[in-house]
Amino acid sequence: MGYSKLKAIRFYDKNDIRLEDIPIPDLDKNEVLIKVKKVAITQTLANEYFYGPYITKQSLPLIPGHSFGGIIVKVGEKVDKNLIGKWVSVLPLISCGKCSYCKAGYDNLCNNLKYYGLIKQDGGLAEYVKVNIDNIFVLDKNNIDKTTFIEPLLIAMNIFDEATSRYKYKFPNKNSMNILILGAGAIGFLTSLVWNIFRKEDNIFINDLFLSRLEKLKDVMILNSVYNINFIEKEYIKREHFDIVIDTAGFEPLAFEPAIQEGFKYLSRGGCLVSASLYYNRIELNQGEILLNSRSILTTIFYRKQLIRNLPEVLSKLKLDFSKVISKIDMKDVLSKGFYKAHIDKEEFIRLEVEC
Repeated sequence: MGYSKLKAIRFYDKNDIRLEDIPIPDLDKNEVLIKVKKVAITQTLANEYFYGPYITKQSLPLIPGHSFGGIIVKVGEKVDKNLIGKWVSVLPLISCGKCSYCKAGYDNLCNNLKYYGLIKQDGGLAEYVKVNIDNIFVLDKNNIDKTTFIEPLLIAMNIFDEATSRYKYKFPNKNSMNILILGAGAIGFLTSLVWNIFRKEDNIFINDLFLSRLEKLKDVMILNSVYNINFIEKEYIKREHFDIVIDTAGFEPLAFEPAIQEGFKYLSRGGCLVSASLYYNRIELNQGEILLNSRSILTTIFYRKQLIRNLPEVLSKLKLDFSKVISKIDMKDVLSKGFYKAHIDKEEFIRLEVEC
């Protein structure tokens, strides 16, 4: 490539990120080198920067960025050279394949879990990143706009799979369910789409603290009648009405109460609250009320690799223009504006994307 150094942003600690020169990485035989073209500054990264570190604590210093992709420019000796020039999205989860969790299909709970850009593996806020061949997903030209959505899409698919399995086990004869999603960020937005794809018989509602986010999604989805998703403001949400409430909102300093607490108010008797977000403060739950109403809580993290095989089917059914929910920022502005924009101006976008 003509030079031996590249620019990368490295996360050292709370409120401490730095632009650094790092060497071009050498490739192992089963790796590819990706010229990063798109990387998301997610709410998780912003929270780690302002309130953490928590997820990343044992991995610092670390190049962040867990939702990213770009173009393969070089391959290891055991990788098909025809991949050079292909546009890919990175599948960030790395598991050992040997522990009891991996053997049971729950590689997201792996004893030796790594995750590009979050856990023990540098991520996408760099000019070039080396990635194992097993951690790429090749995108055709129709899906390049979804580059930074592949990881949260897998998370949404995992939420759907685990939530429906839990609830249908408890109530196998219930044909139609009322579903409420709290949080209209990338994961909440994609969970509503995935749910609509696989269970059109359910009544799906999505709420967000910021009404501008709901309006943005409504403007995008109203152009496509295949999605039957209801956008609801908090004052109109019925209490004790929903079979499944999904918390994708997580920690939000401006919220009157944490979404995980609020969500239990909307659950019907026997209902399930799915917690898919991290909180950076202590949460108190009323265990007595949860018990007396036979409600349950399901926590889910990341995604399981077995869901990757379903990605082509799901992508083929996503008929939205994803560029409409993306706000863009240049790589040169990440240090001065990026994390602050993700934290302070989150009502203005669904996805904040760095163009490299």
